[in-house]
Amino acid sequence: MNESVKYENAVRRLTVDDIIARERACGVFGPFSQQRWLARAPQHIKDHLSRARKFPGVYGASQGFGTMVGNPVYPPSSFTPITASATETNFWTPAIWTPIPANDMTAGKGYHVKCGGIFTSTGT
Repeated sequence: MNESVKYENAVRRLTVDDIIARERACGVFGPFSQQRWLARAPQHIKDHLSRARKFPGVYGASQGFGTMVGNPVYPPSSFTPITASATETNFWTPAIWTPIPANDMTAGKGYHVKCGGIFTSTGT
């Protein structure tokens, strides 16, 4: 018997479970594993996947609505008056409070920052 016939006989004896076990042993979520998961998926998941196939260019994104980010709603008060000058001046102390949290900025996300306090302008 030649090698190709031996190989064909060995392949014919493989079951789907054997192939999935080999996929997992290789560390791959292969086509046989995918088909098994899809066959066992709930109907609402199958509906979502069929809709996704109709629009392949549409991808899921992060939430588009505003959420609380864990910072205090109102910044700590700074009663130090600010006078207009040629130098850059902070309206609040960044070490104490930052209105936009670190690593929170993403494309398409907007921020509305308000501040208040005592501000004077020199007139010449």
